Amino acid sequence: MASHIFHEIYLHLNWHTKDSKGLLTSSLEPQVHAWIEDRCRKTQGVYFHEIGGTANHIHLAINIEPHVCISDLMAARR
Repeated sequence: MASHIFHEIYLHLNWHTKDSKGLLTSSLEPQVHAWIEDRCRKTQGVYFHEIGGTANHIHLAINIEPHVCISDLMAARR
């Protein structure tokens, strides 16, 4: 593998509530945003930039290292 590698992988992810219902109330939204931000910050190779949205959707801006599998990052963990 080459000794000089450059990568920039920026992602803008978007989630909508089922049927675009306004389920992300003012009391719930900060909790959901905090959970998503915490997950990003705890995942090696993921760099959190910003999160926002409205009552029916969330936007997330991150960048990732090439080894991060997007489907693993987005998979629900229980």
